[in-house]
Parts: sequence; C-alpha cells; structure tokens
Amino acid sequence: MGPEITPNPTAAERKAILAALAAEEEEQRRTSEWAAGPLPVRDEEREP
Repeated sequence: MGPEITPNPTAAERKAILAALAAEEEEQRRTSEWAAGPLPVRDEEREP
C-alpha cells in the first residue's frame, strides 16, 4: 500500500507529491550508500 495523502489531492497534485516522495527516497538511499562507504585513512592512522 502506498502513502495515504489527505485531503484527496487532484490527479496532478497526487502525481507531484508521489514524484517528490520518490525523489526524497532516492536521495536518502544515495546518502546512505555514501555514509556506509569506507572512510579515508589519515596519515596518523597508517601502520608504520
């Protein structure tokens, strides 16, 4: 089941709302992938 939008929007409003929600979800997914990626190793953390 998709998101419940109240009050009932027009077809154009519903399309815009769902597009915005999908874009937000994609942005969060990309941000999560970036955050889960490896961190750079600093010089003081390198083994001698």
